[in-house]
Amino acid sequence: MKADLIKAIRDLRRRRLQAAVIFVTALLAVATGTMALTLMSQTRDPYQTAFQAQKGAHLQVAFDPKTDPVAIALTPPLIDATASGGPYRASEIQFQTSGHKYRVTTIGRDNPGGNVEQLRITAGRWPAADNEIALTRSFA
Repeated sequence: MKADLIKAIRDLRRRRLQAAVIFVTALLAVATGTMALTLMSQTRDPYQTAFQAQKGAHLQVAFDPKTDPVAIALTPPLIDATASGGPYRASEIQFQTSGHKYRVTTIGRDNPGGNVEQLRITAGRWPAADNEIALTRSFA
């Protein structure tokens, strides 16, 4: 056993560059694997975190406005939904600014809270009159 160790050390002394390259490569591989395991075990997906915090909806359904509201209200228990919101009225509006036309689907809600799809107000206040609208930060 001692002879094998002496032979290995002599070979490493003779081939220093190759030994250094193999050592650095192995070190980087171990460091990369350790970093990957750390990231996978200690971080959470930021989108998933925000989705859960705002009680995001997993399914959005559009109904014909002529559909009976009672039938719509009876739908969530039929599909074993744990929470539901709405129905909210939606309409398309178009406006123009600086020569650009925008088409936006607006959804009417009475408050920013609810069982699903909670809205976070970061600036200003919730609309109080019929001629007011709340915009997302990216759209504003």
